[in-house]
Amino acid sequence: FDSLENLFENLEKLSLKKRELIKKYISQAKLSKELATIITSVPIEMNIEELKVKEPDKDILFSLFKKLNFKGLMKEFTLQKPQKANYKDYNDITTCQNLEDLVSKLKKASFVLAVEKSENLQGIAFLLEGGASYWLPLEQTKIKKDLLIGKLSPILEDSKIKKTTHNFKETIFKIKESGMNLDGLNFDTELAAYLLDPLSSNYSLRDLSFNYLGIEPGQEFHPV
Repeated sequence: FDSLENLFENLEKLSLKKRELIKKYISQAKLSKELATIITSVPIEMNIEELKVKEPDKDILFSLFKKLNFKGLMKEFTLQKPQKANYKDYNDITTCQNLEDLVSKLKKASFVLAVEKSENLQGIAFLLEGGASYWLPLEQTKIKKDLLIGKLSPILEDSKIKKTTHNFKETIFKIKESGMNLDGLNFDTELAAYLLDPLSSNYSLRDLSFNYLGIEPGQEFHPV
């Protein structure tokens, strides 16, 4: 009969049993055909060329992965090569004069500090307004430890000099172990990261640096 409609129009040509059976389920047969029919007359309100597979918009996709917290895809999917940390204004404090210069700058403004995780406090990293950063080793240094503590203590203990750190409890503990105290804490980046994303499993500075700044610290980065 070529088509369902033609079959319905020629039911009298069928045997009585088949005719009665089709009449009983004719509405279901029509619905089944309607559901199985691909409609080709739907208006297409987009340019077909735009549907062709092409390179993804890396910035948009990277932002989407970040929003959905797809950290693995952010790192594995080569969408946006993370910037390497810029150490152009990075300074190692290796001499007494370096220390004097740093202390002079720390007295004038608030700053960020972070300690290196290890059994003993290996050193303190400082970041000043404007982006200048400093690494002050406390163990492997030619500067006498008594001199270091004598110069740093008044600044670290001054509550009027506001300080930002990462994991303030551990920072306070590590600095106290080295014979100094810390006061004037104004902001904790680890606590802030938790408030922004309480379900995250990692709040390390390395991860936060990648997730929020798109910067991946290199091997020379002092882990905190």
